[in-house]
Amino acid sequence: MITEKLFYEMKKKTLLLFSLFLFSAKSFAQKKPCARFPSLQCAHVKCIQFWYSFRFKITDKKTGKDLVFDPEARYTANDIKLYADSTLRQTLTLKADTVNKIFNAPLARKRMYLKVNKTVYKLNVNFGLTTCCSARVKDVFLNGKTICQCCADVVSLPVE
Repeated sequence: MITEKLFYEMKKKTLLLFSLFLFSAKSFAQKKPCARFPSLQCAHVKCIQFWYSFRFKITDKKTGKDLVFDPEARYTANDIKLYADSTLRQTLTLKADTVNKIFNAPLARKRMYLKVNKTVYKLNVNFGLTTCCSARVKDVFLNGKTICQCCADVVSLPVE
């Protein structure tokens, strides 16, 4: 039989454990700053051109295999296009680097549309400053799904 005192002690311990759990979950969920980007003081800098760099490769969603630069690639570099608008009228500069087997978009945007052959994917990108006049990709979302946060220098975009 549970006495009133024992019940009170159990209730107190349960509340303590629950509070500890919530505190731990909140601490874990807080975003830590991405260490890949320096803290810059750029208020005095006037940029003639600001560069938003996005370097990526196209990979198979299931196998992770490169779909463009692999010897048995399904697509060619000409099958890959990047656009600034959903109507696919504003083409963004996209350079195929065959030596490093990646694509580079030196003037990327926060929202872009990637066309792989006939399929279009919506890209949302957050940038982090690398210098006062340039930034590179920090977080990438493909069709609303998180691809990476605090991304590497080259992002693998998994497609069908």
